[in-house]
Amino acid sequence: MAKSKDKVRVSFKDSGAAQDVTGSCTLVEWNKKSLLVDSGLIQGNYTLLQEYQLNSRKTSYKDKELNYIFLTHNHVDHSGAIPLRVRRGFEGTIIIPKGSKNILKEMWLDSAKILARDAMDLTKRAKKLYMPLFDEGDVYKALSLVKEYDFGVKYRLEDDLEFEFYPAGHIILSAQLVLYIKNGNSIKKIGFTGDLGNLKVPRIFSNEFKPIPNTNLLIGECTYANKERSVKAKDRDKDLEKIKSVVYDVCIDGINGKKGKILFPTFSLQRTQQMLRVLYDLFREDSNFNIPVYICSPLACRISNLFYEALEGEQLEQWEECATWEHTNYIDNFEKLQEILGEDRPMIMLASSGMLQVGYSQIISEKLLPKSNCALIFCGFSVEGTLAYKIKQKKTKTITINGKAINNRAIVVNLNSFSSHIQHDEMIDYYSGGFGTGLYGKICLNHGEFKAKCEFGKELQEAIEKRNRSDKVVVVNKSTEILL
Repeated sequence: MAKSKDKVRVSFKDSGAAQDVTGSCTLVEWNKKSLLVDSGLIQGNYTLLQEYQLNSRKTSYKDKELNYIFLTHNHVDHSGAIPLRVRRGFEGTIIIPKGSKNILKEMWLDSAKILARDAMDLTKRAKKLYMPLFDEGDVYKALSLVKEYDFGVKYRLEDDLEFEFYPAGHIILSAQLVLYIKNGNSIKKIGFTGDLGNLKVPRIFSNEFKPIPNTNLLIGECTYANKERSVKAKDRDKDLEKIKSVVYDVCIDGINGKKGKILFPTFSLQRTQQMLRVLYDLFREDSNFNIPVYICSPLACRISNLFYEALEGEQLEQWEECATWEHTNYIDNFEKLQEILGEDRPMIMLASSGMLQVGYSQIISEKLLPKSNCALIFCGFSVEGTLAYKIKQKKTKTITINGKAINNRAIVVNLNSFSSHIQHDEMIDYYSGGFGTGLYGKICLNHGEFKAKCEFGKELQEAIEKRNRSDKVVVVNKSTEILL
């Protein structure tokens, strides 16, 4: 708990995102109360054992003493450890954006299955018992603690705590959060951006970004702190041309007269649905296109079904159009996947996971990589060391998948414009006040690769000073604590 009665304490010591882009978790303490903003699983270029150890580590707080957990959005690196908090004694309230509970349920249940399998694998390897981080029972208990709240409404939870959700534009129902904490005679306003959407390209099935107004402290993501990773609006047009060209070459005309298959490695939540709409827009009026498009993932199929209830208005109409397109098919079990992979005909498959670390996409890639008339189209950043990253390296002739050497003969295409994160220049504008916001007091840079984050911090401070503002930039690490 906070050591000073007249201070609000914000701590990053339990957050993987303090020095990386995964495992988001921020602790806020005041008046002998405490809460978390996000509690995500750490994922990435780790061994199974390392990932287990990182996610099962002891925390600086006691779960049973937490009063609230606020969730900005449903991606696992922000939401995935909440059932673990419940398993360890949390009995408070889990506060999420309205409409997102059913999708969250599917994400948690899927994680529980994966964690059970991981614990079994570790037990076999080490010949000692590893327990899953949480199970389905923990998921259902966590769901019983969830309460949903609207965007754009200021809610009072207690006399000393109010909050408001602002749309983040990152994925479906993604939020920024503002906390209003009364401590003594003052009210401290703390903003959390969560993950922000890419403002340079059309956002598909996500809400419309709205900047947070002035705060005492803004905790901002900086996934794209490295300017070299940023994209321009014209990159989307180039990517659409790439997709159309590869679909024609592989599926419609064929390579040397032989038609093949295309894999889009995607993520079950948002990227799958986004790419389905992209394909629909590109080919719905193309009389040459008669290619089945498969959503290959049990989780992606379930989440796609939930989009009908989570979306509304024009976005719902857009989803219904592509989801019921005559070429759209759903593969929700392994037997069906094996069946279509054995068919000698062209097809397009959207399969998770996006970095090919697990799931149907890894199985499909093993089948497609040796074939020169097939293609893999990557539509997002791949962490170094992942299977997706290795395949993208042009000099890699052989890929090892599950201990088996696979020849890398397939066409490999990288799309640059489908990042769902805010880009470098827009982050500078937002955090330095260029969006017409008030002062932010301190700006804590979170959720970014540490070296790039340090360089971005210098650049942001210069931009702030050029605007004659007094905000101070803090580059977060695990030892960072802010007192307000």
